[in-house]
Amino acid sequence: MENYVTGQLWLKKEAEIITIALSKQGQEDLGGISFITLPKLGDKLQVDDPIADVEAEKAVTELLTPIAGEVVAINEEAMDDPTLLDNPEEGSAWLVKLKEIPEN
Repeated sequence: MENYVTGQLWLKKEAEIITIALSKQGQEDLGGISFITLPKLGDKLQVDDPIADVEAEKAVTELLTPIAGEVVAINEEAMDDPTLLDNPEEGSAWLVKLKEIPEN
């Protein structure tokens, strides 16, 4: 199992599945989140593809994936209640889970 932070995102790798969450820095940069959209299950993403469109008190932005993968889970609860992404507990503000795929 590996954990690492890249800018606004926190990643946790377990076998082939990588959970991508907002890092504490990302939460601070964005402020309170009021709206988020996430990709669909089964979407295949390449590095720098968008994984989230976020509207927050400090910014409206698009978050990009640092890895290639197939979306195997999304945080549907956060789409219904984006304030869940304001939780400072590391990894609790997860966005998507990807199954690693080789980059093209």
